[in-house]
Amino acid sequence: MISVYECLINNQVGFQVVDDDTGEIKVVSYTSYEVKNNYGKYHILYNSIMEPIETSFEFLNFHLSDRSENTKRKAAQALKVLFSYENIMSKKLKDFKQCDINNFKRFLHGLNTPGNTLNIVMTTVRSSSTVNAYLSIYRQYLSFIGEKNNVLNKKTNTHSYFDVYRESTYPGSEYVSNEKIANPIEVPKYISVDEFKKIIEVIRSEYSIREEIIVRLMYECGLRIGETMGLTFEDLDITEESISLAYIRNRASDKPYQQAKTCMTIVAREQYKQRDYQMRDYGFQEVVISLELYELIDKYINKFHKKARENIEIITLNIAEQIQRILGIMRKISMYLLTV
Repeated sequence: MISVYECLINNQVGFQVVDDDTGEIKVVSYTSYEVKNNYGKYHILYNSIMEPIETSFEFLNFHLSDRSENTKRKAAQALKVLFSYENIMSKKLKDFKQCDINNFKRFLHGLNTPGNTLNIVMTTVRSSSTVNAYLSIYRQYLSFIGEKNNVLNKKTNTHSYFDVYRESTYPGSEYVSNEKIANPIEVPKYISVDEFKKIIEVIRSEYSIREEIIVRLMYECGLRIGETMGLTFEDLDITEESISLAYIRNRASDKPYQQAKTCMTIVAREQYKQRDYQMRDYGFQEVVISLELYELIDKYINKFHKKARENIEIITLNIAEQIQRILGIMRKISMYLLTV
C-alpha cells in the first residue's frame, strides 16, 4: 500500500509518498517564491528538483497581471496543491474523471482518505469557499494552457434569478463540481453611535485631528483602512450643488496597503488613459462625506500641509506612524469601553 503524508519541506507544504511494502520514500514538493526587481514583483513556482515551471510563471505574472498580489499568492498556492496531487496520482487534471474530481476535492478539503491501496493523511484543512476558489483557478489555468476538463467545467442547467432592486430577471448557472456553501444569516458586530461618540472623545483628548479624520472616514463613510490611506488632496471635491465628495481610486504609485480592493487594479501609469479608469464604480468610486468632515480635512491640510497644497503635491500620510497610533487608539478605546 502507498501512504501519503502532508508535511513541511523547506518551510513549505509538501508530501512524503511511502511505499509500505518496500519502504521507499518519494518526496513531492513544489516551492513558490516572490522575486522583486526594477520591473516589479514576480511569482515563481519550482518543482521538486527546483526547476521553474514555465506555464505557471506565465499564468501568475501575465494572465493575472491585473489582479492583486494576494490573488496571485492564492493562485500560486492553489497550483502547488494541484501539481502535488497530479504528481502523487500520476495523472493530469485534464484527464480526471468524475471520481477523480471527487477524490481531489477531498484532498483539497484536507480530509484523510484511507483505502486498500492508497492512504492519504492530511493536516491542512480548507473550507468549501476556499475549495471553490481553487477550482476556479484551475479552470482558468487549464484554459490558459489550452486544455479543458469537461467534468470540472460542467454547469447546471441555465436558470433565472430575480433582482429585487432592479426588478429584472437574469439567467444564471453554477458549476456542478463546486461545493455547496452554507450562508448563515447573522448580524455582524458593529460600533454603536454611543460607542463611536466615546471613541471620538478619546481621540480629541489625546490625539490630533489627523486620527479623527481617519477614524471618521472609516466609520461615517465606510472606507477600508487602505482606501483611507490612499486618499490624496486631489481626491477631494465639492460639486456645484455643494456636495462634498471623496474619490476612491488606485494609482501605480500606491503601496499595497493603500489599494482599494473594489476598484480597478493599476500596474502602469498608461492605464490612467484607459476608458475603464474613468468609469465610475470600476475605475473609481464616489463617496459622499459630510461638509463638517470635509472642512476638518481642509483644516488639517491648511495646518500641516500648507506647502504641499500650494505646490499641488500629493499628500500622503506616514503609514507606520498612523497604524501605530490607530492601534494605540483602539487599545485605549477597548479598555475604556470595558470600564463604562
